[in-house]
Amino acid sequence: MKRDDDANVWEFFNERAAIMTFDAGIPRHDADFRAMVRTRLYFEPRGITMPTGGYFSCYWNSEFGWNDSTGTAVTFPCAVVLLSMWYAAQIEADRAGRCYTWLLRPPDVRHW
Repeated sequence: MKRDDDANVWEFFNERAAIMTFDAGIPRHDADFRAMVRTRLYFEPRGITMPTGGYFSCYWNSEFGWNDSTGTAVTFPCAVVLLSMWYAAQIEADRAGRCYTWLLRPPDVRHW
């Protein structure tokens, strides 16, 4: 029997969102986001991808984690954001006249 992964994902998502909304008293928009993260964290390690359309589509390029202490999602920045942050930090270090990182030091300059 062929399984319907999209239907399973949506069912899991809707159950988590309802539990967070009605049992935990979390506003629906927050509960939906948290449920989406919990759904991805559950299904992706099992090789089941998220549906490509609808609610999940805007998060295809995002990485998420979960903070057990606060019960909230953790969103990790994408590569473009990290590169932008790196450029800003390097420019600021250049303006201040200090070395940003030793990893960028030319190998032939000892006391750079």
